[in-house]
Amino acid sequence: LFGGLFLHLSYFGCDHSLVPASLPLRRLSLAQYHNTVGDLVRWLAPSDADSILTDVEPALASVPDDTRIGPDKHFAAYGRLDQAVQQAHVDATYGVAEAVGAAIAASPARLAAAAGDCAAELIRAFGEQALRRPVTDEDVAFYAQPAGAAPFEAADYGDVIALLMTSPHMLYFVEHGRDETGDKVSLDAYELASRLSYHFWQTLPDEALFEAARSGDLLTEAGYQAQVDRLFASPRTRDALGAFFREWLENTVLEDLDSRSGMPVFDAFAGDFTPGPELRERMI
Repeated sequence: LFGGLFLHLSYFGCDHSLVPASLPLRRLSLAQYHNTVGDLVRWLAPSDADSILTDVEPALASVPDDTRIGPDKHFAAYGRLDQAVQQAHVDATYGVAEAVGAAIAASPARLAAAAGDCAAELIRAFGEQALRRPVTDEDVAFYAQPAGAAPFEAADYGDVIALLMTSPHMLYFVEHGRDETGDKVSLDAYELASRLSYHFWQTLPDEALFEAARSGDLLTEAGYQAQVDRLFASPRTRDALGAFFREWLENTVLEDLDSRSGMPVFDAFAGDFTPGPELRERMI
C-alpha cells in the first residue's frame, strides 16, 4: 500500500503549460449551505441569530441531503457534489430564504440593525455577504424590485433579503475570473476568497478575508500566504477536517461496542476494561 502510494506521489508534479479542465457550475454542498445560512443570519442579527436559526430549522431540514458515494455501501462514502437540482431543492431553499427574511422583518430592532432605513444600503452591505462579490448599481436596482416604490414597509426588506438568499451567486460558486485573455484565467480576489473559505471552513469568507479581497491584498503572494496561514490555524478548519474524516470512517454496520457487556465470554475477553455506550462513536 505505502509503496504504491509513494509511486503515485513520485509522479505528481506541476506542469504550468497545461490548461485545467473547465469546471461545471458547482452548487454548495448541504453542509456549506447550512453554514452559509448560519453566517448570513449572524451577520443580519448578531444578537438574535440563535433564536432565528431555531425558528428556521424546519425549513433548513427540508433541504435534500447530498448523495453519498464510496467504495462500499456501508462506509467510506463522501457527500457528492451532485449538481442535479430537483423541485425539492428550489422549494426548500426558497423556504429558508423566505423564513430568514420574515424573521428579520418581524422585529423592528432586527430590521434597524440589518438595514437601517435604506434598502440600497442593505443590498450593498448584505449583498456582498450573500453574493460573495462586489455589489454593482445594476445589482441594487435588480434586488430592490421586490420592495417596489418607497416608502418601504418591513415586509419589503424581508423580500429583498429573501431574493438575495436565493440568488445563483448565493447557491453556487459563480466564477468569471479576472479580465484576462488566453486559455487560463486567474480567479479574482473575491473568487479566491470564497475558494479559501469554503475549502478550509465550508462557509463564506469572514470580514478579514473580505477586506483582503476588497483591498486586493489577497492577490499578492504575501497577502495570500497570510490568509492561508490564518484560516488553517482556525478551529473552524479543524471542524471541517473532522467532518471529512467522519464521512470517511463512518460505518453504518458497526454495532454498539458495549452490546455484549455482561456476557461471561465477552467479560472474560475484556478483562478490566468495560466499554460504555459512547465507545462506538469514539472508535469512529
